[in-house]
Amino acid sequence: MLIRDMPDLKNLAGFVTRNLSFDTLAPAIDLAQSKYLVPVLGQAFFDQIDEAFRPQAGQIGDEMLRSLASKLRLALASYALMEAMPTLPLQIGDLGVMMEQGSGMAPADRFALADAQRSLAQTADFYLEAALAYLEQNKSAYPTWLSSQTYAETRRHLVASAGEYGFQVSCQQPLRVFFALRVHLLECQGRELLPVLGRELMAELTQAWADGPLPDRLEGLRLQSVPVLALAATLSGYRSLTVSISPTGPLVYSFTGGYKADTPASAEQSSRLLEDLRDRLAFAKGQLVRFLEQNAESYPLYDPQIGKGTSAPARLPSNDPNQSVFSL
Repeated sequence: MLIRDMPDLKNLAGFVTRNLSFDTLAPAIDLAQSKYLVPVLGQAFFDQIDEAFRPQAGQIGDEMLRSLASKLRLALASYALMEAMPTLPLQIGDLGVMMEQGSGMAPADRFALADAQRSLAQTADFYLEAALAYLEQNKSAYPTWLSSQTYAETRRHLVASAGEYGFQVSCQQPLRVFFALRVHLLECQGRELLPVLGRELMAELTQAWADGPLPDRLEGLRLQSVPVLALAATLSGYRSLTVSISPTGPLVYSFTGGYKADTPASAEQSSRLLEDLRDRLAFAKGQLVRFLEQNAESYPLYDPQIGKGTSAPARLPSNDPNQSVFSL
């Protein structure tokens, strides 16, 4: 594991008490690694990072892998505490599930617990996103990552990061929303972006993005495309963000991923949010067409006739807080 012992965890998280046993937290740390780090890094690359962080006697771990591990550990500490928190005061025995009652302290109520879990989730997401940004900036130093199927999958997505997504759509936890919507982001490349760019220019952009760093003209096109994809994917996946499929049927989240959900929006607020997103999507498509028309010499594969069917408002919708609603 990337966290070695209790002093190590205290240095990373800060507010852990002295009487908490590392053996108690170890399963949560292992779960957090498998649940939050391995899916975004791939098992082989994660194992390589873990091995470099805990080298065998007489060996020195790779410096770049250890540097990345130090950033991932900050995220892992918060994820692990978030996972462990609901069960820490509980014990299972002959009498069933029991809760410890300390003489000097009272257990936190469920609202305080949920708020603490949400804070941990936000902290962990922040550090994980920073680690992923570091990995992207230094990816040439990590050949195992570059040759992995997980990396190849990330290069199918023209929206490169949660930061790019969150800049376009106001949401409380952009990293979680970004990963939840990735299937919709990929679908929208074909459904929303392809009709605007045309098949030849779309193929040029996606192939160049998969192969490596984009030339400036294609990076400019990708960045102009991000608002279209972010807004379209949010519209496409809006309902899946609030409803989960379970063995007993669809459930509306009251707690999601360990953090307390805010009060659900009313039907009227949801309708206004969706209308706002649709208006912004139409505007983003219009902006993309205008960008292509104004820079036609840089995109010889673009057919101007394609964009003529794309209408858009002349300006963004009103930002009056009485007219739109505003956060996922």
